[in-house]
Amino acid sequence: MRAIPLLLALAAFALPAPFAATAAARPASPQGRWLVEDIRHRGVIDNLQTTLEIDAAGKVSGLGGCNGYGGAARIKGNRIAFTPMAATRMACLPAVMDQEDKFHKALARVVRWRILPTGQLLLFDRSGRAVLKLARLGAPGSQ
Repeated sequence: MRAIPLLLALAAFALPAPFAATAAARPASPQGRWLVEDIRHRGVIDNLQTTLEIDAAGKVSGLGGCNGYGGAARIKGNRIAFTPMAATRMACLPAVMDQEDKFHKALARVVRWRILPTGQLLLFDRSGRAVLKLARLGAPGSQ
């Protein structure tokens, strides 16, 4: 019986140092640059860059696919709320405008976030449904 606690203690020290450093360097946070991969479980148009960037102060910016936008996010724990976004008013192909509209409507419904083990960001509405799935592009201001 004494061998089990000893084995568990040894196993804790057996983790490679890079693993421990990586886990500490990547805190779970919605801050950063993100690429939208899915809107309300309907996918997105291939090669259309719909992005979301959230900086440490809560400033939000990105590209809806056609138009640039900006606003703010209030983050407390796993709760998040976005202000209405201001956007440029360029016209694009109808399918692009449709995706951009769906993105902004989904963003307005978001109340909670979660980072998956894959590193993807899920944004949820009040009923607990994932309305946006995003992949990390990099740290804020890195690109």
